[in-house]
Amino acid sequence: MPGGWAWWATPPRCRGSVLVSAATGETGRDACRRPADRTHVPTKDFCSHFEAATRVEPPLEVCPTCVETGATWVHLRQCLACGVTACCDASPNRHATAHHRATGHPLIRTAQPDEDWRWCYADDRLYLAGPAGYETTGD
Repeated sequence: MPGGWAWWATPPRCRGSVLVSAATGETGRDACRRPADRTHVPTKDFCSHFEAATRVEPPLEVCPTCVETGATWVHLRQCLACGVTACCDASPNRHATAHHRATGHPLIRTAQPDEDWRWCYADDRLYLAGPAGYETTGD
């Protein structure tokens, strides 16, 4: 992948769970804050699933499936096709990815209040909010 960002897939069921800055070695939330020394090359060559406009209600503050089972979660994601809020791949149950596999809904966004990014499961592509809208490093 070009530039200083890598989207890790370890193992494939965990794809999209950890963002790593090659420049600083930061992972997770710290890397998502887009350090000033990052060197990715942004592009507007978006996949066919991407939509900048959000057509779902605001995300919940819990993973409902985890609450039902008494499980915990690390971070939350929201499906942009139907609005379901679910836990991330760093969480024990990985409900967001399970939702994608069950429904085929391709696009999610972070439900963390201090982050703004989207992920397309179908095209394995990350979209970061930039000064002129969303950017992706593409392929």
